[in-house]
Amino acid sequence: MEGKALKGDVICIYPGPVYSPMAPIFFQSLKNQYILKRNDGFCIDGKNKGLSRIMYKSLCRRVNNVKHELCDESWINAPKEILRNPLNVGQFINHCIVPENSNVSYMQFTFDNEFPYDLRSYIPNVNYSLDYSPQWREKL
Repeated sequence: MEGKALKGDVICIYPGPVYSPMAPIFFQSLKNQYILKRNDGFCIDGKNKGLSRIMYKSLCRRVNNVKHELCDESWINAPKEILRNPLNVGQFINHCIVPENSNVSYMQFTFDNEFPYDLRSYIPNVNYSLDYSPQWREKL
């Protein structure tokens, strides 16, 4: 990848199902280097093969309906040329452990219920738990 970005620019979005701290993720995590654990205990599974792929597609079908697509499946199904949102490649961005050598760092962001429906089809995440809400996290 070539190009430049300013400090604070969004380079990519980490795709995959979002698991709450209490959600079962054992089998999905076996031999899976694409599990990203956030500081708040939530995990995102960015693997686009095997059980992870099956879980993501199943969860998307659960939330998508005729009027609105609420998650982007293109990152898991398509080659890069036809991604609905070209930012949905966060699982492939390398983050170096040594801070002075790192050129990209993670920033946590939660797409809450106020995020517009017509833009949700570009977001590559879907919650594993149906009862998840940002307010639920504050109670932990």
